Amino acid sequence: MLLREVSHVVLDEVHERSVQSDFLIIVLRDILPHRPDLKVILMSATLNAELFSQYFGGVPMYNIPSVVFPVARYFLEDVLQMTRFCPPPPTRRGPPSWVRHLRGQAEAMEKKRTEEQERAEYIASLEAKRTYPPYVVEALRNMDGDQVPLELMLELVKTICREGELGAILVFLPGWDTISKLHDMLKSDPVFRSRNYLIIPLHSLMPTSFQQSVLPDTPAGEYEWCPPHLAETSLTIDAWLGLCHRLRGEGRRKRMMCD
Repeated sequence: MLLREVSHVVLDEVHERSVQSDFLIIVLRDILPHRPDLKVILMSATLNAELFSQYFGGVPMYNIPSVVFPVARYFLEDVLQMTRFCPPPPTRRGPPSWVRHLRGQAEAMEKKRTEEQERAEYIASLEAKRTYPPYVVEALRNMDGDQVPLELMLELVKTICREGELGAILVFLPGWDTISKLHDMLKSDPVFRSRNYLIIPLHSLMPTSFQQSVLPDTPAGEYEWCPPHLAETSLTIDAWLGLCHRLRGEGRRKRMMCD
């Protein structure tokens, strides 16, 4: 297998070592002597570039400078206070479905009880210190840790749009199911029916033509919201396109395989 139909292989986050990724790198190094035209690109924000360069025989390294922006950290308690979101009291139910299908159910249930105990102790400490208002403590007590709080995310996006600066909002979600649900919630909310909001759901399984809708710059005075898989990258989209154009080389454009 020499990947004859592939011109570029891009491996991102290569510092996250695993058996599969290491095996893939070994295979690619063995292929390169037979495919001198194949471009292999290893990417990472925290990569030991010299180590990988030596492994591939002293190949060149590219350092793409980035801009460091100030970051303000907000925790769940801060978000609850900011949005004044209060979930309904939890209902009694059995163990989560993922627990029932585990072989070591007893160990999983013990881990769940330990987590609930630690959570209860933390909430009690917040209540004693009075660091946050009582409604925040009550909201924490009612939160369901086994569910993705889409209603809270909706309120947070609305709060940012109402009180924050214009720009893009990037929402990380665990899979297409939650991306689709939150997308429907945003589209149906009266706040986001204005033309000032551009809501773009992104996932690697979506058609390429739809994914490209995120590439143009957002018009002035508008918000852009996109939950990633594809948006998760250490490069800006402009820098990524520039790198691909630089490494494409001459000849017929072929299919690009990305990880």
